[in-house]
Amino acid sequence: MTQIVDCRLKKMCNKCESNLDKPCAWLSLGNEYCDEIMDIEKQLRGLNYQCRYLKRTRDIMQEYLKLIIDIAYDYDGCNTVQGLKSIIDEIVRYAIAGKDMDDSVVVYADGDKDYNILNEELEKN
Repeated sequence: MTQIVDCRLKKMCNKCESNLDKPCAWLSLGNEYCDEIMDIEKQLRGLNYQCRYLKRTRDIMQEYLKLIIDIAYDYDGCNTVQGLKSIIDEIVRYAIAGKDMDDSVVVYADGDKDYNILNEELEKN
């Protein structure tokens, strides 16, 4: 059974050390946590997830841009119109994948393994 106790009437747990102007709900569930601390920890987990997601999307876009620059800069051997068209098509394909932050496009291959823009192995369908 959950018991709600006024923190001002009971010794504060190490998670709830501050003196509060108003009582907080201090739950006894085996581990004693303050509701406000639990809410903050939940928000922090959400923020950490969002930060990881933003970093990953930034990394995907940055790697696609590097790849596009490398392809555009080093087009030796493509002197024909058909060769230059194929380079433009490849650049457009990677630009669209970068815009969509698509990490499922096969960018690198090594034998029978395919890798995405972040060099993560892709599963075969």
